[in-house]
Amino acid sequence: MKLTNDRIRRQFVVIYFMLFSLFILNIVDDSVSGRMANSIDNYQLLVFFSISILVLLWRGLPLFSYDSEGEVLIFNSSEPVIISQLSDVRLQVEFPKRKLESFKVKKMLFKKVLYLVVKGSNKSKTLKLNISYLNNRELKLLIKSLNNVLKNNKKELVNERSTGRQFAFEQ
Repeated sequence: MKLTNDRIRRQFVVIYFMLFSLFILNIVDDSVSGRMANSIDNYQLLVFFSISILVLLWRGLPLFSYDSEGEVLIFNSSEPVIISQLSDVRLQVEFPKRKLESFKVKKMLFKKVLYLVVKGSNKSKTLKLNISYLNNRELKLLIKSLNNVLKNNKKELVNERSTGRQFAFEQ
């Protein structure tokens, strides 16, 4: 199953444009009114910018894609507009389906996080992915797909154990 939230790209273009426009208009207004030396004198606008930036940073990378076709689970997160043009800010996680042990979705204030527990050679590792910008339908599809992967992993484990026992009895 493939899942992506590319619809959010246009929304972020609009959000960034509005924030940048308000910032520029504030500077132009201050220069026209004669307060050029202290261009960010409007504390309400400064508080709005600060809170907006903190909320955007808190929620994490907005573009999310998931691919469970084949034998590998692929998770990608990236920034759609500004930072992606300046540098390659993205998170890409790939691992075989059989290594997924469990997962958990945790909802916090303005944020959703997916915790994946993956088997390693010596111990399990927990991966943390921000999925804040997935809507409820996309979140349900992701959870359903991951549950199917876990169910198939359990079936394969039972099949391996049962075939191992048969060989032990035959000898």
